[in-house]
Amino acid sequence: MNNRQLRNLLYIMTLIFIYNYFSLSFLDFLNSFLPAAYKFSTASTQSLVAYLKINIWQYAVSMIGYIFVFLS
Repeated sequence: MNNRQLRNLLYIMTLIFIYNYFSLSFLDFLNSFLPAAYKFSTASTQSLVAYLKINIWQYAVSMIGYIFVFLS
């Protein structure tokens, strides 16, 4: 490989690293609004459905964030 190809490869790898860092930061920010998964009761279906009714918007925003990062 010549120097030009190596320099282009370095730019691409740098861009990938920066993209991964910012996507991780963005998803970490979105997930900071989610409640802890171990704090809800799954003893019955009713309690699970009630929990999901309360927190559905937080999970929806998180899923939209994951889809946005996946498609970008």
